[in-house]
Amino acid sequence: KLQFLYFIGKQANSMSTAVRRAPKDPQLVDVTKEFLLSQIKKLRDEDGSTLLKRTWVGEPAKDTIRVLQFNILAEGLSSGDEVKSPFEAKRSSDFGGFVSVPEKKTVFDFSRRRYFILEEILRADADIVALEEVDRMDFFEPALTAFGYQSVFQPKSESPCLGYGYYSDGVAVFWKSDKFKLMSDPFLSNGFKLSESEYRCCAAAVTLRCVQTSREIVVVATHLKAKIGVQEEKTRELQIKHILGKENRQLSEGYQNLILLGDFNTAPFAEHDVDPLVVPFVQSLGLRSAYPLSESSPPTTAKYRSVGKSEHVIDYIWTGELLTPCRTLSIPRDQLDELVLLPCKSYPSDHFAIGADLAWA
Repeated sequence: KLQFLYFIGKQANSMSTAVRRAPKDPQLVDVTKEFLLSQIKKLRDEDGSTLLKRTWVGEPAKDTIRVLQFNILAEGLSSGDEVKSPFEAKRSSDFGGFVSVPEKKTVFDFSRRRYFILEEILRADADIVALEEVDRMDFFEPALTAFGYQSVFQPKSESPCLGYGYYSDGVAVFWKSDKFKLMSDPFLSNGFKLSESEYRCCAAAVTLRCVQTSREIVVVATHLKAKIGVQEEKTRELQIKHILGKENRQLSEGYQNLILLGDFNTAPFAEHDVDPLVVPFVQSLGLRSAYPLSESSPPTTAKYRSVGKSEHVIDYIWTGELLTPCRTLSIPRDQLDELVLLPCKSYPSDHFAIGADLAWA
């Protein structure tokens, strides 16, 4: 039985504020992949839907590492008010403010949606998976363990999910245990001090050794501060500098073998008179994006909320100089219903999962 590495390793300047962890579900302790696949099929048959079509673009190479980056949309940030939350809610959820989604009760029903998230992860068949907005690790840990993954998880301190009466969301990194071996305690961060204020800054980093080649990689996953604004971008810059700084001992030998994954909540170019700070900083470290970054790049998130339509490139896969992206997972923006966008019956999150095949340089 594969072991789930739950909150091990040193936490860097972690804040001691409230964290709620979803308890393990006894019914899922020994769940099998056959059961999980049958549940996915059953639910798809019930509503007659299928996932959006996706392809891998680029030239294949030998001995690649396939990575997947996915903000899965937390249950606590998308449930309806008629759904009973595990704890008392301090504010109304109203399906996360998504205004254009038809059949909301069905689309946002997490007992169904979690299987469609799993379906999207599994069809990519990635060696390494980074997930954000994970507030139900009690499902994803045993589910992905059944398919041969090990994992680490770091919840946010003072997660916004708490106000809606749910568990804390956070960042998780999964890897195939038959391909990689964990080499040291993970670097886990759920917050740190900036000036006179404390900011949530969720990150997890692991050093993995490839079983076949004995080469090591460092995988860092993070979820930076949300909202567009000059001050918000300055905060995100401080966050990424902390995550990739000297306190992250996984990076003691530099960035050459780094794979950086995450929802950065910021574009690579100026938006709404806000100049980018995060992406230029990451590029200054010699890291390169697996996807082209321009104003014509397809968005990684597309949705309607009460403030209007929102489409942005904010999810990233970055690599150091020892790893070369050779293929990427297509972004199916053209398949969306223009009046609905994300999420929808054919896609379980408001972010597209993005993926890349990485070859050793």
